[in-house]
Order: sequence, then C-alpha cells, then structure tokens
Amino acid sequence: MKPMLATSAMISAILLISACNLPQELPDTSSLPTLAAPTQTALPVDNPQASPAPADCPIPPDPGAALAIEASANPVQDVLDFLNAGGSTADARVALRNWNNSSPEDIALAQVDVNGDGFLDLFAVVRINADIPLESRVFSLTCANARYQLEYISPALYGNRPADIYAVADFTGNGLEDVLTIQESCGAHTCSLQPTLLTWTGGRLSDRWLESTADIPSPVIEILSSGESLPIVRITGTSIQSAGAGPLRPFQRDFGWDAAAQAITLLQETTLPATYRIHVLLDAEEAYLRSEFELALQGYQRVIEDDSLDDWIYGNEGYSRLSAYALFRSMLLHLQRGENSQGEAAFLVLREGYPSGGGRMFAEMGQAFWESFSSSNSLEAGCLAARAYAELHAVEILDALSYGYANPAYTVSDICPIIP
Repeated sequence: MKPMLATSAMISAILLISACNLPQELPDTSSLPTLAAPTQTALPVDNPQASPAPADCPIPPDPGAALAIEASANPVQDVLDFLNAGGSTADARVALRNWNNSSPEDIALAQVDVNGDGFLDLFAVVRINADIPLESRVFSLTCANARYQLEYISPALYGNRPADIYAVADFTGNGLEDVLTIQESCGAHTCSLQPTLLTWTGGRLSDRWLESTADIPSPVIEILSSGESLPIVRITGTSIQSAGAGPLRPFQRDFGWDAAAQAITLLQETTLPATYRIHVLLDAEEAYLRSEFELALQGYQRVIEDDSLDDWIYGNEGYSRLSAYALFRSMLLHLQRGENSQGEAAFLVLREGYPSGGGRMFAEMGQAFWESFSSSNSLEAGCLAARAYAELHAVEILDALSYGYANPAYTVSDICPIIP
C-alpha cells in the first residue's frame, strides 16, 4: 500500500500530440526516429480587396526547343531553361522525378503569386543528391516579362529526408502568400527541424525565419489560424529517443511574424502538463523554492498518490524512491512553515512506510534529519545531517533522483534547502 498524507490533491494531466508521418521510403533510414507532421496545409489569404486569380506565366511556346531536363550538376538551371522553353510545371515535376533517380517525395512544387503582380511564380524543393545526409535546395522562379528568372536559392539543406514545402499562407499580413518549407534532420536518437519562411519584403524574396529550432527534439509542427490574426507556427518537442536522456518534459514554442523585426520570431514557450512522476516532483521543488508552499505540497502529494503518473523505466522501484523523497520534502515543508505536528506526521509515515526497497535510504535520510532537528530544534542542523547522509549514499539518493540528461541532476545542496 502506498503511504498517504492527511490530504490529497489528485490532478489529471493529459498530453495530446497528433501528427501524420513524413515519407518513410528512403533507403537506410528505417532505424531513425520519424518526424511527425500534419498534412501539408494551404491557408486562405485574408485580403478584403478581391482580385482576379493569378495567371500562369505567359511564356510563348518554342516549337524548336528540346523539352527535357537532363541529368546534370545544376537542376535549378535545367528547370529554368525547361520552363522558359515552354515546358509546363506539370511536365517539370515528372522530369525532375527522373532526374538523379529521384522518387516522387523528393520533388515539391508550388505555384504562388508571391509578389502580387498577377502571375504565378514557382517554388520548388529538389533533392540534389542521394547520399546520407541528403542535400536539398529550395529555389524560386518569379515570372517577369513573360519569362521565369531565378529569384531565390537556399543554401544546401542537409537531412535524412528531402526538404518539403509545408504550407502556403499569408504569414506576414501584407496580403501576399508566403511559403513555409521544412528540412528534417535526424541524429542517432532524435530529429529536428529547420524551417524557412520565404516572403516578399523590400522588393525581393528572402528567408525571414531567423529563429533556431535545432534544440526542439522529435518535433511535431502545426499551423494555428483563427482568421482574425496571422497564422502561428507551433512546434512541439516530444521526446529524446535515448535511455540516457530520460523522459523529456514536452514543450511547445509558438512562432509568428514580428512586424518590427520583419521576421518570424519566438512568441512564447509553454511547458506542457507533466505525465511523468519525476516532472511532477520537479514542479513541486520549483514551487517550494519560490515559497509557494501550498502548490509545492499539492505536488508532493500527487507524487505520492497519483497512480496515473508514469514511472518511466523504473516502475515500482522508481515510485518507491520518488514517493519517499516527496514525503521527506513534505516533512521539511511543514517544519519550514512552523507546522511541527504535520511535519512529525509526515516523518512517521516516511519511517514506517519504507522499511525496504528503493525508498528505504530516503527513510534513513529522514531519520538522520529528524534526530538532529529534534535534539537542536534547528532546521539547519537537520538539513546538515540529511545532506551528509545523501553525500555518503550518493548512488542511492542523488543518482536515484537524476533522470537522465533531459532533466536536472540533483546535488547535495538540492536535498534539503531552507527558505529564508
């Protein structure tokens, strides 16, 4: 039976992350983590002044031109020559699939009137080579004087899957559609994203996504649009697929257009509700250090009582350690507030409830604390004894509370802090 304090605070935490998988057909990538993402989304442009639909670039056909895209080192120039000879974008897509033995997922094309001149411009993502990591390029051809011209080409984008055109929408509020592309890159244990936001500003097309997203592990990307405000790009970090990392506390970052910076910037970061017991404990510790004692006590009680929390790979042993430590900290919290009777009650539950198993060493640490505290009536004396015990039994105390590099590591000074 799990030890209980006098009161309880049962709080349910549900984390919902939904996404669709990106293509999986590339060779030699079956063991890699898979980036999840919704289906490509095209959002409507909220332009109060209706205008005629943009037209295809009016390139006169050239009957004598050889309409083919040859395998060469410069597919961008090949596409440009092909289209300016009268080739269609549909034929260009088919031809590019055959270029360098590309598969359909290696080619992304979108026609967008990016500069508002009434003619459709072409955005393309092309895989340049098939080596691992793959190299992709994003480029844009704008229509001017009945011909396409190269407007933009990205630096080389490297990843385990080709880059992709993710969404077309007015992200800046200028009434023109912008193009959001993403490049996925996967390491041994997790994937990350590199977005670009191609928008027409200052009379030219440029990438205005300036924020790094490389530290968002196993990301899920989605676009939020209310119709009353500019679209928000939300990227959720979900996990690090390595036992050494421990459980990751999921978090979301919202990115949007900053008119002053003329760029996509970070709007806010949100930590998602905890589903692992260790994260509930860490939340309680932070509340304690902020002197938010009621919130901290609720967190410690939830660590002890909430059967719905995930104990990661440690199972019952992990529960025994964390619940015993939460009782120790509950005892300290009550004593910190001068509630000596409640503190003694928590100590007695700790001492009697963990005669063996992972929580036993925490109960012994509580005993060391209580003997010094009761003889001196000094919290500091009690904490000195508890810290000395934790240092002597660092593996059973400190290491047992450290859940991988994705979470804070406990030190001796963290065990028994006194709040002024």
